[in-house]
Amino acid sequence: MEEFLKLMAEYTSYTIIYSNQTATLPPYPFITFTSISKDETGLNYLSSELSEDTLDITETLYKNVQETIQVDFYEDNLSNCRSLATNFVNAVDFKYRQVLNDANIGVIEIGDILDNTRIEQVKSLYRMTCDITIDYTEEVDRTIENLQSVSYTATDEEDNEELSHTVERE
Repeated sequence: MEEFLKLMAEYTSYTIIYSNQTATLPPYPFITFTSISKDETGLNYLSSELSEDTLDITETLYKNVQETIQVDFYEDNLSNCRSLATNFVNAVDFKYRQVLNDANIGVIEIGDILDNTRIEQVKSLYRMTCDITIDYTEEVDRTIENLQSVSYTATDEEDNEELSHTVERE
């Protein structure tokens, strides 16, 4: 999601912040992103690397992630808020779709824009909301530690001979 946030902030020139948990809000207009669901499937093996001295194996894996982001739009009046939300959604859906695809981010679904305006401390807080579901591939490194021994086999390409080796923890 961080990559999606960076790309949208860069290309749309809107002030976009992660989550709306900040103590002070930026000046209007601004947009907040909040992850409301994240479904990670599969950990497919890419590579592994054996450290020589500690018998730890670092595996690089990738997983497919489907994430739904609640996007909140804030403005100083209702018509500006609706305009901000519509312009942003159109930018994601049409204008920057190829930029997102090039960054390995797919837009699966864009929900309806909902009006969540309410009165807060005697003044109105103009807020529109929509959900955007994206998918992307995330690379993960994990270390398998405290192994007692590691055995591995390699093939010598010149002699076409298999070489086996075991490393024991001391």
